[in-house]
Amino acid sequence: MPRSRSYKEDLLTALQDPDEAKAYLNSALEDGDEAVFLLALRNVVEAEMGMAKLAEESGRN
Repeated sequence: MPRSRSYKEDLLTALQDPDEAKAYLNSALEDGDEAVFLLALRNVVEAEMGMAKLAEESGRN
């Protein structure tokens, strides 16, 4: 039986495309739930540079 893959790997790969990331964030905004948007924003950051690098560059934890 083949092992299943996490959807997150595919999501993060897709979000490296700026057009995909823009559409993803816009969709999350349209949801109207702040938590949904913050999760989407976290996913886009993770796809681009990772949360650790963002924290390092921004001087925030």
